[in-house]
Amino acid sequence: PREAGRRPPARGRVAGGEAAGAVTVRLAGGFRWNARLSVKRARVETLLAEAGAAGGLAGALAGTASFEGTGGAETVRGRGEATVEDCRAENARLLAVVAAALQVPELARADFAECRVEFTQRGTRVTTPVLTLRGEAVRLSGKGTVDLSTSVLDYQMTLGLSPRLHAKL
Repeated sequence: PREAGRRPPARGRVAGGEAAGAVTVRLAGGFRWNARLSVKRARVETLLAEAGAAGGLAGALAGTASFEGTGGAETVRGRGEATVEDCRAENARLLAVVAAALQVPELARADFAECRVEFTQRGTRVTTPVLTLRGEAVRLSGKGTVDLSTSVLDYQMTLGLSPRLHAKL
């Protein structure tokens, strides 16, 4: 097929880190596209602020993702993985709800040694078979889905607390 928009890999800076990617667009026989992206050392809090999103995590993001489709969001298929070093919760709604429910305020401001996610995307549905936030005081792990068109979450999570935090319950 004729490739109308093949570009050499692009490199740049994003949120204080490095980004690289490539996009291919094919027009013969119908519109098709695919994209690959990698990011290293990008500041999560800067990315969230630039996207106009509420806080949640801070730290240095590294990850890769690939996507393809034939049109709008409903045709997107993708997968990827990411880790955040020096991961800290900042105004994360989920952790704030858990902290309030358990009456352990430290949960709302947790520091994590590891934050990791793997995802697949089909249309507006993003599935995360691996979601891990691990720190000395708090460990969260689970899996689930989010629908990007409705913001509906469906997650199964396991919460582990250090003996010090568990004693506060």
